[in-house]
Amino acid sequence: MSPVLIAWVRSFFDIYSTSTRSRLGVLATMALGVVLLGLGAETGSGGGAIPFLLLVWANHERFLKTLEDLLERNRWAVVGVPLLVLAAKLVMTPPAASDDLLRHLASAFWADGYAGMYVHTALPPAPLYPAFDRVVGALAFAVGLPGAMWILQALAFSGFALVFVLAARRFLGGHPFSDVLVLVAMVLVMQTMSARLVLARPEIFLTIWALAGTLVATRLGVLIWSVTGVFLGTGYWLAALYFPAAILLPLSWRGRVGILVTMSALWAWLWWLITDGHALETVLWAFSQVANRLPGIVVGENVSIVNVLLAPSMLVLAFASFWALGRSAAEPRVFVLALFFLLSNQARYCGIVAPLFALHALSALRTAELRLPVAIRSMAITLGALSMSVLSSTYTNYATMVRFDLPPGSVVMTAFNQATYSTLFANPGEIRIAPAFEVGALKPRYQQVVLDLGGGKLHCDSLEGSGFTHLIENSLVGPIPACLTLVETQRDWRLWAVR
Repeated sequence: MSPVLIAWVRSFFDIYSTSTRSRLGVLATMALGVVLLGLGAETGSGGGAIPFLLLVWANHERFLKTLEDLLERNRWAVVGVPLLVLAAKLVMTPPAASDDLLRHLASAFWADGYAGMYVHTALPPAPLYPAFDRVVGALAFAVGLPGAMWILQALAFSGFALVFVLAARRFLGGHPFSDVLVLVAMVLVMQTMSARLVLARPEIFLTIWALAGTLVATRLGVLIWSVTGVFLGTGYWLAALYFPAAILLPLSWRGRVGILVTMSALWAWLWWLITDGHALETVLWAFSQVANRLPGIVVGENVSIVNVLLAPSMLVLAFASFWALGRSAAEPRVFVLALFFLLSNQARYCGIVAPLFALHALSALRTAELRLPVAIRSMAITLGALSMSVLSSTYTNYATMVRFDLPPGSVVMTAFNQATYSTLFANPGEIRIAPAFEVGALKPRYQQVVLDLGGGKLHCDSLEGSGFTHLIENSLVGPIPACLTLVETQRDWRLWAVR
């Protein structure tokens, strides 16, 4: 197509022209786009974007120049707009936690807590999440279980995004392309660990607190950060593992070690009080139940972190962080803290390793001279918004969450999966279930049932005399076991009555 013909076609869609022809063409194109968007909302089609893309193509020179000028004056928008896109998608399609948060919220609805929730399982001498269970349980009573879940997820997302962006900007100093670099780092980190933000577990809030150590600048800030950490620690039995984040504080090494020792001592003392002197016994119980799992039972949280490191986005962050080693502007303490969590060799700690890798890499770029295209901010904000929009579709959707309504007093068996948690969430205070949050605490006989369900089978004699009235699964294959009667289905999930 000749340049003259292209210019003539573009003139019909010139939004900056005052000619009647251009104005009518632009209005007609926009009207068509609105109609197609309305139809696409019903059919799932994305055709409504085509007319608007046509307008962008016809006006791209002036459009990009206007956008670049706008972004130059409002650099916060480079990171802010993609995050707002993610927030908007989550509001339109509310997510759901798939594991521990659901039972934390629901536990308050049983008069005797976890003892009333679970059957055929051992329980710790004292609660493992005392303060967290109390706070989120009170929130669930106040606003309802779904509302409490969404509030905690919103706090996890907004808290992490705020702390990470502020920390990244601080490490980059006055770099002319700090906004673009922060967005790239944010997208890579969110690709790696944002699914954990949806879970909104106690460890996520400790991760946010630990990263906030990079923002502390005064002695008052050190005090506030330290006290906050100790009180957050009353909600999680492994909280002390996050206290080495004191390495990030603006103190001498002696001061950092002093803060670490003081926090650990206060945390141990508070746990001694909370558990009526059973703190050590409670912690040892948790480790012993992990060891009690039957061979073949695998919990995703405990698999090697190497599995996460091999993900493309995590590989980029890891290589970038190792590249930063030895660079004059790099902050080695951030890398040391990342190595500390890597030593656990557990996938659960990718939620803090990923942002630490990113911050270490950014700190090395503080003095780097980068030559980037003029339109880099426009491209970054577009790709960032697209990435965040796609990312939101990977989270568990509340509308598709398995939620069977069971008769009060039901005793339910599940495999160790999301139904173990969502069934409690859907029937607060009314049922009992197995397995518990630690499958190793379940009696070996019923751990074998969990293993069998994972393999798509069930032996009816394994449930004899168990007291189970219902079974929820999505894995059985072959002939229906004689002891089961189908009650209800929800997508791939089946609720059976146990005879």
